Amino acid sequence: RFFLAQGLARMNVLAVVATTSGLPKLATSEELARIQETPSVSLRVVTDATASRVARMLSQEQFDAMLWIGHGEAGYLLTQDGRIDPQWMAAQLSNRRIEIAVIATCWSNVRPDGTQAAQSFADALPAAGIDTITMQTAVSDRAAIEFDVELFTQLATGLPLRTAYQVALNRAAQFGGVQAPQLSSRDTTIQADVLRDVDKKVNDIQ
Repeated sequence: RFFLAQGLARMNVLAVVATTSGLPKLATSEELARIQETPSVSLRVVTDATASRVARMLSQEQFDAMLWIGHGEAGYLLTQDGRIDPQWMAAQLSNRRIEIAVIATCWSNVRPDGTQAAQSFADALPAAGIDTITMQTAVSDRAAIEFDVELFTQLATGLPLRTAYQVALNRAAQFGGVQAPQLSSRDTTIQADVLRDVDKKVNDIQ
């Protein structure tokens, strides 16, 4: 199962907009409007995100990809009411079979204390079977917007993720953001185990 390349009519994307008190408001309106206008993309948006709001939306609908727009710090995403860690996010997305996560926040590629023992989103999500794009540095609004829009535009045409990522990276480079986005491919062995476990739980319920 993967978007148009595998015969799906539309790519369902969950966009999460997380605002944080005391930090600058991000320019999300243009980005979301441009993605929404992309043919074959169905976009649902969670604004003023909290962990509970994100979990509730994930439980209500099946999504192919998630785009997280907000502020971050090493090892955490900042929300209206606190922080979200990589392990929580990995559990939520893998249980819902989301295939791609784009964590478009500064430092989402960085481990919280700089040690191997701690995990970043680039560690935890691929280990749960999710292709993940994170930011290893701070990134400007303009570079992030152009990268995200180009990525989903290319994915919606059926391009493989790695090719779409490279096209989007070239676009972001025009705005000085070439060093930020990093693609971490899923661990396919663990992904298979996760899917088998989910299938077993569904069968048990049925």
